Amino acid sequence: MRKLAVQVAVACTLALPTVAPVAQEVPGVTKDTITIGSFGALTGPNYLFGKIVMNGTEAVFDKVNAEGGVHGRKLVLLREDDRCEPAAAIAAAKKLIFQDKVFALNGGGCSNASIAARDEVAQANVPWLVFASVHDGLTEPPLPTIFTTANTAATESQAQVEFALKSGAKKIAMVSM
Repeated sequence: MRKLAVQVAVACTLALPTVAPVAQEVPGVTKDTITIGSFGALTGPNYLFGKIVMNGTEAVFDKVNAEGGVHGRKLVLLREDDRCEPAAAIAAAKKLIFQDKVFALNGGGCSNASIAARDEVAQANVPWLVFASVHDGLTEPPLPTIFTTANTAATESQAQVEFALKSGAKKIAMVSM
């Protein structure tokens, strides 16, 4: 979790030199703050796919802010609950992008919800660091504003099958939730 939150802070740092002179024109960036939106499950049976990661992100943001922020700006995290539901993820992404006017997104804990929100995020041209979803369609075809630190489902599945075969497995079973 810490690595992911640090990557969001680094992404903000790398993007800001190009926007610093015109901060008032960049959504989510003021002279004092950088607002990052996050969506994922905060309630319901899948809340661990969102709440825990967002808590970790906020802890890193607090540390970065205590050390002076990013180019003197404090990081602000806005959270939206998508309950791992596609319609809720679309609504959360739209709210963060169009109403809250965030600089970037960090979120997407459930693949079914994230893939539903992908087109909305892509059309808005807002940077999005996907934090846990692994659906291949999130990063294929690649888009210049959508990033992930996770292996896609296809990549991970292929690696698991190769490992099983190299280990001498005669039968392979798949368990999915």
